[in-house]
Amino acid sequence: MSQEDAMDAALTASDKACMEKADDFKASKVAVEQLPTPASSSSTENPEVPSIKVESTRASRASKRNRETTPDALGPLTPPRSSKKPRTPAKTPAQEEEAVTKKAAALRKKADEAAVKAANAAKRKAAADAKKAETQRKKQVAQWKRDWKDWVTTNQIPDERFTAFEQDCLTVTKSKEYLGIQKDELQCLPHDTRPNPNGPFAPMRLYKYEEVVDLAYKKEAILAGVSQVDDETLIACGKKLWEAKKA
Repeated sequence: MSQEDAMDAALTASDKACMEKADDFKASKVAVEQLPTPASSSSTENPEVPSIKVESTRASRASKRNRETTPDALGPLTPPRSSKKPRTPAKTPAQEEEAVTKKAAALRKKADEAAVKAANAAKRKAAADAKKAETQRKKQVAQWKRDWKDWVTTNQIPDERFTAFEQDCLTVTKSKEYLGIQKDELQCLPHDTRPNPNGPFAPMRLYKYEEVVDLAYKKEAILAGVSQVDDETLIACGKKLWEAKKA
């Protein structure tokens, strides 16, 4: 018996099975190592484009260019759009006349509304101006009344007397009745006294007629806003105002 036969006889069935698996593993490893190595993913070279893709793309483009154009291939035909606006149909003479009439009516209405608006604005302005003028006039009148009161206060001479002999005189009552001069305003003139027939314990005062008239003229001038330059100016202006009022 040879040495190899002796070794085979010595091996058990399980040992033989293990040896057979080892031989198979070696054979599969050798087969894997002999396969071609794929390109590394870290390579900087660009992979070549397969020629079959280029050929297929070119073939598809060529087929599109060489394809026969038929009505089915072109699809539904649409008429070309024009950039010009369609012309409006010409108006008839009746339509033109109607349009002119409507336009004229609209213009007249607009003009009437503008005229009414302007008239209302003018009325409002006139009313506002009148109110403003009236307010200003009242202020002036109030100021002129204060000026007259100041003049009366400044020119008081209650103790100055004169002798009423053969002179035209006016009492306090007659001065107020005829010339509108009040009792306190008569204190600016000299006076004389006479027994009062209606009350012996209350003598009446007499004032010179000419002086009372001049005082009335001064009052009229100052209440009209005339400057108090001098007595002659006040008397002259007051006389004109008095005559115009009494005319």
